[in-house]
Amino acid sequence: MDLQSYSFILKRLNDHGHSAYFVGGCVRDFLMNRKITDVDIATSAPQKLVEQIFFDCSIDSAASYFGVVTFNRPVICQIATYRTEKDYKNHRYPRDIKFVNDVVLDATRRDFTVNAIYMDIYQQLFDPYGGKHDIERRIIRCIGDPNIRIFEDALRILRTIRFSVLLDFDIDPSLLDACILYSQTLIFLNEDTVQLERWKLFKANLNKKQLNRLDTYRKIIPSLEKYF
Repeated sequence: MDLQSYSFILKRLNDHGHSAYFVGGCVRDFLMNRKITDVDIATSAPQKLVEQIFFDCSIDSAASYFGVVTFNRPVICQIATYRTEKDYKNHRYPRDIKFVNDVVLDATRRDFTVNAIYMDIYQQLFDPYGGKHDIERRIIRCIGDPNIRIFEDALRILRTIRFSVLLDFDIDPSLLDACILYSQTLIFLNEDTVQLERWKLFKANLNKKQLNRLDTYRKIIPSLEKYF
């Protein structure tokens, strides 16, 4: 997947006076020369305006609660308005979502530094938490206090393990400690969410090194084996 084919989205948003960036796994994988499988774009444009700007594209606004517009044609991707999140319910769902026009604030809600690297249409990076450096160090590190971030959203435990196994990255000790400490919150995840994480982890056959890493986490994180 070539990010160049998605650049028209950033350009059109820029032309309408809004900032827009590639963000998340697509930037991480681009920097690592890995195959890009999903494209996410963050923008200062409100969701309704995104719909208007891309009137000639096939889009879906089912996730409008989160300010997300999904593109189905001519490319497949998601565009999300910058937002902040807090006051999580049942260790998963933010009850307080605010849409903002500042990318700095948007970055604070993201889980890991390697997933909080923003890249503009000119491939210039905005990397507020040193994600590129952590890619070079091959480490998964949490944004903010790991105990708070893991406690508020149990899915981050499974995401931590999945990224560590698939990317062959170590987990920052404070983040791993939080995953162990709050592993009991995994019971709050619904089965569909768990199944999707399983699929993302096992869709490609894991090699021996990856399986060994996963087995290590199963031994030290209580109940992880029920999920992975």
